[in-house]
Amino acid sequence: MNGRMNHSSALVLPSLFCALFPFASSLQGCGQGCTEIGCIDQLDILIQAADGSERSYDATLLIDGEEITCPAPELDSTGACTDARVSVALWELTDCEETRTKDSVSQSCTPNGKYMQWLTIEDTPEEVHVVLSSADFPTVESTFTPKYSSSRPNGKHCPPQCHQATETWTVD
Repeated sequence: MNGRMNHSSALVLPSLFCALFPFASSLQGCGQGCTEIGCIDQLDILIQAADGSERSYDATLLIDGEEITCPAPELDSTGACTDARVSVALWELTDCEETRTKDSVSQSCTPNGKYMQWLTIEDTPEEVHVVLSSADFPTVESTFTPKYSSSRPNGKHCPPQCHQATETWTVD
């Protein structure tokens, strides 16, 4: 070789750089760029009566030593708690059916008469103690130690990285 790069060498070197340095995958010319999908760190606690009946509880949470209260939510709405990181909701669950034709896909959902209360914490607490109370139902309590999974919605080497967990609680 005479010290000059031929055309095939010029194509191989960028590919070699991208292969040797995985962090470079988001750089232009390295194949995969990053998208800009957002995500948040989050813990969801899903609460359902054993019989699926509609129950709306006042909730007191102890999150890593801090007490937060949430009033019982109205059906089909999201309510605020005493800490902006926490919200509470009560929804009727639905059963959905997908229909496919040659040219389209559609989905129809109908309420199924079962209900679930959600507590959403936009954070990754190590431990959460929850007390549910209502004038109509017995007071119940439970402690959760979530196991978070990580996700990168924009690609393996792209930010952000989020940590999320879901705990399910059936009450009698």
